[in-house]
Amino acid sequence: MGIWGWIINSFADKRPEGEPATSMSNPARPNRGSAAVALTDPRTKTETAIEPWWIDEVATETGPISILRPSMAQAEAAIENLLATYFDGHDLNLPPLPHVPGLVLKALRQKDWSVKGLADLIAEDQVLAAAVLRTANSAMFRGTQKISSLQSAVARLGTATLRTLMMHESVYAATFSVSGRSSFATRMWRRALASACLMRTLSRYTGCDEEESFACGLLHDIGNVLVLRIVLKEQGILHCEPTEAVFEYFCFECHQEFGELIAAAWKLPAELSAVIADHHMQPQLLDPHRMQKLQIQVVDTITSILGYGVPGQFNLLETDAIQQLGLHTRQDFVDALDTLPAQVEEMMSSFA
Repeated sequence: MGIWGWIINSFADKRPEGEPATSMSNPARPNRGSAAVALTDPRTKTETAIEPWWIDEVATETGPISILRPSMAQAEAAIENLLATYFDGHDLNLPPLPHVPGLVLKALRQKDWSVKGLADLIAEDQVLAAAVLRTANSAMFRGTQKISSLQSAVARLGTATLRTLMMHESVYAATFSVSGRSSFATRMWRRALASACLMRTLSRYTGCDEEESFACGLLHDIGNVLVLRIVLKEQGILHCEPTEAVFEYFCFECHQEFGELIAAAWKLPAELSAVIADHHMQPQLLDPHRMQKLQIQVVDTITSILGYGVPGQFNLLETDAIQQLGLHTRQDFVDALDTLPAQVEEMMSSFA
């Protein structure tokens, strides 16, 4: 299953109360394999070939995801204008890091952090402590015997996995802390999880660090959280809830600027902050973060095709990012495409 599955299972009891355990894959898109599948129409007895899920015969897009401005009602246009006034960060209520995960992340930035000190911090949050123990005792990390102490769990997991767990908790809290059961928040959260899963899988073919890629997928659109907070505030004043298309456009236009503000407030690593602040433009050849930015663009394309992200029409292997990464000539990568939808579904089903 991989570490992402165990990390997600550690938080599987966190589905918002009352939220149905639904699949986020596109119900209108058939489950396609690597080879065309022949389906028989019972009315005409003729066969129709179904292409693999990553091929769209009428695809017109090859570049990074983009969204055209939709038509807006007057109140929606007013919210759009207000969003831009927050770009400087003034009068902006940034989502704080949850208390305990924030303390743990701060401690992990120190060179002299101790196992006992981290265990004592984690023990202050019972839900977080239980998640750390479950992850440490998962098949991915389990040793010769089960452990029951937080000190042993911290020692077994190590810095990278603990940091990923803390960021997972932080993104979840930031997404749902002010939105309750908002459908916008639920869609954002599931998209972030799908992106994290896909980034980690993709890193196996690009040579990027898997844990860093997971965090990058989880956080690259973190600016959407601020869009959601502002929209919820303003729609209450203007008595207007934006349509799904309008909300997606707001997120697309604003999430990089807002993400940069959150990255600074959370003191995220410089490499991660750079990707959050600029991942929709084609990266320059000498950009030190070029590989991660190209991976993000591939992941955004895949989430679009699978129904988690912004709708679009793509032939995945013909997109610019795939071509620049050289993945279109990697047979092992093409063969692995069959399993990607199932992997994402497995992750989402852990919230059932």
